[in-house]
Amino acid sequence: MEIKRCRITVRATEENLKNEIHDWFLDTPCNDTEVDSTGIIDLRGWVATPLGTAAHFVLRTKQRTRSYPCNDPRPDVVQHFANAQPPLEIPLHCGFHHDLQMAELFAGVRLGMETRGIITWVATITAALCEPE
Repeated sequence: MEIKRCRITVRATEENLKNEIHDWFLDTPCNDTEVDSTGIIDLRGWVATPLGTAAHFVLRTKQRTRSYPCNDPRPDVVQHFANAQPPLEIPLHCGFHHDLQMAELFAGVRLGMETRGIITWVATITAALCEPE
C-alpha cells in the first residue's frame, strides 16, 4: 500500500494582535512541509503576554473549538524578550505543544491565542495531497 504525501500550508491571518498579546510564533509545522498523509503533526510554538496574564492556544475545526493552556517552558523566548527594546517580562511557561491528526488538517484548523476570554485568530493550518510525480 502506497502512503500518500501531503503538503502543509500555514497562513497567518491579517488580524491585529490585541488584548495583551505582544507576539506569537509557530515553530512547527512550517509552511510547505511535506509529510505522510497518515501522520500526526507536531504543533509547537509560543505566545508572549505580560507576566500575570494567562494565555491559551485555541484550535477550531468544523466540529469543535478547543482551548489549552500555554504551559511549556520556553526560556529562549523569555530571554529574547528580556533583551528587547524596551524589555518585556513574559512568563516562562509561554509555549504550547499539541499533536494534530492529519484528518483535521485536510478540513483546516484555525489557530488562535486567548487571553482574558478574548480569542485573537492568528493562523490557518491546512493540508492537501501532493501531486504525484
